[in-house]
Amino acid sequence: MKNVKGVMAGIILFVLVSFSAPIFMQRDVGAKIACPAGLIESAARQDIEYLQRGYAKATDLLGITEGETFNEGRELYRTIFTADAKFSVSGEGAPEMSAVGPDAWADIVVETLGPMGPTQHLTGTQRVTNLEVQISADCNVTGGSAGLESYVQAWHDLPNNQIWMFMGSYVDEVVFVPGKGWQISKMDLVRVTTETRNKLSD
Repeated sequence: MKNVKGVMAGIILFVLVSFSAPIFMQRDVGAKIACPAGLIESAARQDIEYLQRGYAKATDLLGITEGETFNEGRELYRTIFTADAKFSVSGEGAPEMSAVGPDAWADIVVETLGPMGPTQHLTGTQRVTNLEVQISADCNVTGGSAGLESYVQAWHDLPNNQIWMFMGSYVDEVVFVPGKGWQISKMDLVRVTTETRNKLSD
């Protein structure tokens, strides 16, 4: 009888430990949870690359120079760039242009593209470099920086029945701004070559 009682007591103790263990283990596991750094960095790369895709669209909108599309383009610039972003143009034969802040650069874009007519900026090959992402204990991005290079082909529909094509690269410095996300803090438009051609007749 004593043996039966002993066995029963052992079973009861085993059951209690079995049901209690996950509770204590859960607390221990929760304290040691690891953030998926690789996935967070992959998402950061995608967000960074998307900045220049947004810039291409915003620039085409600014080229219209009037109405809601113009205002939409300027607002997009403010989300893509930091408030004190630095802009420049370089490369052989490139005009000397520079500005500080997205609104100042938008003014230059309007002045340059407005007389040309409709434009289409095509963003091609992109490469994120020197990516650094700061991640909090609860797996949120709190800071970071990276470089971004993007190829661009920009088509301009000139009013004299010609098309002007610009080929070059955007070379950017990107930072993570808390509350806003990834933004470009410095952009240099590097000219590679240009071409002017006559439009095909109808």
